[in-house]
Amino acid sequence: MVVKMKRPLRLLLIGLLVLTIALQSHPAIAQLTPTEQFHQGQQAYRNSQYTQAADLWQAAAEGFATAEAPLQQAMAQSNRGLAYLKLGRYNEAATAIATARELIQTLSESPQQQQVSAQILSAQGQLQQAQGQSLEAIQSFTQAEASYATADDVAGVLRSQLNQAQILRLQGQQRQAYRRLNQVAEQLKTLPDSVLKANGLRQLGNALRFVETVDETKLLVGDAETVLQTSLAVARAIDAPNEQSATLISLGNTAEAGQVKESTDAAQQSLALAYYTDAAAIAIDPTLRLQAQVNRLRLLQSGDQQSEAEFQLAEILHSIETLPPGRRGLFVRVNLADFLISHRPLVSDRAIADLLAETLQQAQALSDELIHSYALGYLGKLYQSNSQWLEATDLTRQALRLSQSLNAHSVTYRWQWQLGQLLVAQGDMETAINTYQETLETLERLRSDLAAINPEVRFSFREGIEPIYRELVSLLLESDETVPIPQANLLQARDVIESLQVAELVNFFRADCVVTTPVELEQLDTNALVIYPIILPDRLEVVVSAPGQPLQRVRIPVAEAMLNQTLDDLRHAISQRPSSNGDRNARAIIEPLLRTPELSDPLPLAQQAYDWLIRPIETQIQVANPDVLVFVLDGSLRNVPMGVLHDGEQYLIEKHAIALTPGLQLLEPQPLATQQLQALVAGLSEARDDFGDLPNVEREVTAIQTQVSGAVLLNEDFSKENFAALLTDSSFPIVHLATHGQFSSDPEQTFILAWDERIRATELGSLLQQGELRRDAAVELLVLSACETATGDERAALGLAGVAVRSGARSTLATLWLVDDQGTSVLMEDLYRELKDTSQTKAEVLRQAQLQLLQNEEYNHPYFWAPFILIGNWL
Repeated sequence: MVVKMKRPLRLLLIGLLVLTIALQSHPAIAQLTPTEQFHQGQQAYRNSQYTQAADLWQAAAEGFATAEAPLQQAMAQSNRGLAYLKLGRYNEAATAIATARELIQTLSESPQQQQVSAQILSAQGQLQQAQGQSLEAIQSFTQAEASYATADDVAGVLRSQLNQAQILRLQGQQRQAYRRLNQVAEQLKTLPDSVLKANGLRQLGNALRFVETVDETKLLVGDAETVLQTSLAVARAIDAPNEQSATLISLGNTAEAGQVKESTDAAQQSLALAYYTDAAAIAIDPTLRLQAQVNRLRLLQSGDQQSEAEFQLAEILHSIETLPPGRRGLFVRVNLADFLISHRPLVSDRAIADLLAETLQQAQALSDELIHSYALGYLGKLYQSNSQWLEATDLTRQALRLSQSLNAHSVTYRWQWQLGQLLVAQGDMETAINTYQETLETLERLRSDLAAINPEVRFSFREGIEPIYRELVSLLLESDETVPIPQANLLQARDVIESLQVAELVNFFRADCVVTTPVELEQLDTNALVIYPIILPDRLEVVVSAPGQPLQRVRIPVAEAMLNQTLDDLRHAISQRPSSNGDRNARAIIEPLLRTPELSDPLPLAQQAYDWLIRPIETQIQVANPDVLVFVLDGSLRNVPMGVLHDGEQYLIEKHAIALTPGLQLLEPQPLATQQLQALVAGLSEARDDFGDLPNVEREVTAIQTQVSGAVLLNEDFSKENFAALLTDSSFPIVHLATHGQFSSDPEQTFILAWDERIRATELGSLLQQGELRRDAAVELLVLSACETATGDERAALGLAGVAVRSGARSTLATLWLVDDQGTSVLMEDLYRELKDTSQTKAEVLRQAQLQLLQNEEYNHPYFWAPFILIGNWL
């Protein structure tokens, strides 16, 4: 007769067999009490000795079973499951956790039972997370949180919330993760030093690295670097090497992303390399060590440290063979594979294919469909690099189907983009365009998390997002010169380039704070002409939008590199002061200076730029006869004021009023109100915060006061608190800031200077908009009269656009470089005099003020009048 045993009894006998084998390997275990075995298992686990920990906890579980202590037995089995999870032995982990769950369910409810039940649910959630079952994992952690709360275990509740935030972050839902972490920030500060505190602070630091926002949590705990340094200090205080290593990796990522305060780019890269080196040296966990080494390899390679990179790669390839299976290790593998594909031929294609094949095999064994998708997609990328189009297409489609089934948008867009490129290579342009459009639709779903798309996989907006938009535009505008491009293609190309402008701003702020409204030019101004220059690798495309007319387009065959170099030279020529000895007569001094290599003649460069950008569309401009030219500028064109373009006889500003906008969908069409103009004027004439004095600011402020009424905050009165109070309590259509400021592609380095501190772009926007909400009146014009774009930052004008959009002001008047403050005071006096004439648009008002400088021999060099640009509503 066959006797059927109940499941717990069968598991017990299996456990005894395993225990017998374990005791033979570790005879000292048998001499310990179950409680001692349990505690030694904890110590082994902390030391990353996961096999020994599993054996100790198995022995403890059997001892507790003999002693009829089911609560302790369940705890030991749950911990044993976590040890197997670390070893990548998922089936054994699942069996141990299931055993623990069956045991706890036989016990009546009590605080102790709830406590252990929560631990088991947490272990179950970690297993589900490792297997890519994100929704199930969040459910388990949510249930664990409730059980911990019932047991009044504050640390357990925090741990569950941190686990949920970790899943959201890995899914690319960065802002949701940040909000979850926001809930625990205050409690983390009050915890005693522990692994939980170090881990929680690291997660919060990682979230702050991706989310730029001003709120209580940010003010409470500091920026990403500060929080991560606190996490590192905690990990060192409790002597937790793996926690130290994980936080050092996060600090390296922060430095590599350029988010270390008061440090140059080169210094930050060097600092990142040091962090990764230290992380690899201290890590006990082999996966952490390898992760740090892969990050270090990438930096060594990009820094042309070839011999060190080769040595590091050899060490990685040797270690990766012994890496235990598991999701964390698989992510390291796919990151390494992606790096090696992009840096062929560091190793052979066969070696890369073998690495991915083994990754694919492990992913299938672990039923991890996300890693499965990555492995297939990167195999497709490898075949793509060898022009094996059919094989690459098949693999990419498989990867895409998997990511779509998981709703993993942060992965899906990659394979859609890759598939689009493959279709182009095979000549299927129509399907390629549709695929690219689907890619952008996927990115739109990710819009609020564009800055943090899957933080486990390396990401760069310029490399990973921006080219998608440009490649689609290139496809839409690709045609035989003898065949007109369909109007539908032109409309779509225009919409795509506007969408890119929005995506850049979302990425700049690392928050979905950009409000868009679909609008047609006729709704804004029937006397405006909108010009979209689009820079592509092999050409410049210019799309022209005139009210009531179909879009028109011209192609200029100039390579991107040549265009950028000319624009850089032009920017350099016009932004350098034309006198080094204080002589302000530009005409008297310019000729000898033009013969020096430091200052080239701007006119030939300005004429070349005109020939590329304006001359091909002169007919359209003449037919439309617009009052204003509105530019939606792209790339390096943003660094050059359009008014300085020269037709051989006149500057463009002498013929047309000019305005800039990041896109029509970002505009609120409304002319300057007819109410009495009032201005809040704030400025610094004295040196502050390593910035020099601006002696003519006082003259500028006085000149403005003679033209409009309002309030003035000068020098020490211009504190952040005073500025915020005036914005809140009074209504000012114009806010004028005559102070140092900087625009950068990094929001942390985009600021204006008050007497007591720097006001960053996000803070300035919040202050202005809070005032608007309380006053129920928008700022019509924000003037930034002494700001400049950051030196050496080719995308610095993005910060200027960001300030213009985030401020909430309908129009922003700013400068591209720090100009002569005496000339500025002259221009501002003229500007405010013209503003009182409400029959003129703001664009025309600025034009007239610039012409006054241009016609003044003392200020007629572009250095003095050209940097003033109007962004936003030109009416």
